[in-house]
Order: sequence, then structure tokens, then C-alpha cells
Amino acid sequence: MCTCEHKHRLAAALEVMDLERDDVLEVLTAHDDDCGRYEERCCSCRPRISLKTTAGAIQIDPDGALRILNLN
Repeated sequence: MCTCEHKHRLAAALEVMDLERDDVLEVLTAHDDDCGRYEERCCSCRPRISLKTTAGAIQIDPDGALRILNLN
């Protein structure tokens, strides 16, 4: 069963930031070179995730830490 770790981390970040899905304008996910996503399998890495939201730019580091890049 696929765990889609990156999707769980994204959902947790949205909850912490009190944002709804509609508040997310763009998501960029930087998977590792050997991630299963490149072979049409489940994500097997802990990618860095960058979000552009209505509140500003947010980055989720591989360890799950949130970095606020700028808020509106």
C-alpha cells in the first residue's frame, strides 16, 4: 500500500498553517533522484515541498519542518 509520504506532509502543513486546499495556488515537490515516483511507483523519499498560497510562500523541509519564506 502506498503511503504517499509527501501528501501526508502537505496535509499536515496545511492544518498547522490553518489553510484550506483552495488556499494553495501552486505546489512544487522536489523528489530525490532515486525516488519511486520516477518509475511510476509510490514516493520512496522525503522530498522538499514548496507551496505558493494565498497567505504567501511556505517550504516543507525533508524533516517536515515548515519554513515561512514570506507571508502576505
